[in-house]
Amino acid sequence: MKIAVQSNDGKTLTSSFNQTPGFLIFNIVGDRVEGTEFRKTLSTKSKKSARFDSFEKNISDCLKMLDDCQAIISRGMCRELLKGLKQSGKEVFVTFRSEAEDALKQFLHEKRLSRFMFPHN
Repeated sequence: MKIAVQSNDGKTLTSSFNQTPGFLIFNIVGDRVEGTEFRKTLSTKSKKSARFDSFEKNISDCLKMLDDCQAIISRGMCRELLKGLKQSGKEVFVTFRSEAEDALKQFLHEKRLSRFMFPHN
């Protein structure tokens, strides 16, 4: 399972999903992290182009970039983006944690708890 965490630098979470510099991707096998990678967003490669990108294009680019990820961890996002991610089959987890690894641990803990409490879902 691949989990994307919106990130400034591969360590901390950003506050604005639409303007995030990138995503830290965790490759989870069983209960272990087997690898990580940092993917820079297309719209933030140059600050000038990021200002003029349309919101819809940013969402589309984001969905393409995270196509191989099953879950997204964020500090928050607008309803349109949340809806788009869920419609594309992504699990979305919102957290107030500031460190990417802490947010991942929280997500995995909640996921295990959910499977224990609701085994038929």
